[in-house]
Amino acid sequence: MRGRLQSVADEVGLKMESRDVIINSRRALAAAEFAREHGRFEAMHHALFKAHWELSGRLENVDDLVAIGVGVGLDPEALRRAIEDGRYEAVIDETRMEAES
Repeated sequence: MRGRLQSVADEVGLKMESRDVIINSRRALAAAEFAREHGRFEAMHHALFKAHWELSGRLENVDDLVAIGVGVGLDPEALRRAIEDGRYEAVIDETRMEAES
């Protein structure tokens, strides 16, 4: 599957770094929901994808997510609290169930 994915990325000119682990993206999803509430979803969405595919970012790491958020204009401490306090867990679960149905 990796080879096919790399081929598609190459065809459309996307840079894609190799990864040796599968990440848990729930914290990144929480960061994206926080960004949505603060009018920065589009910028955060692009920054998260860039970090994941081009920079081999570890999107389960809160410090990395906060740094990405700062880069798109989000308040670092408010973002950290939002990721760590679990306030978006229900939204993430609901969205996942909807996607799986």
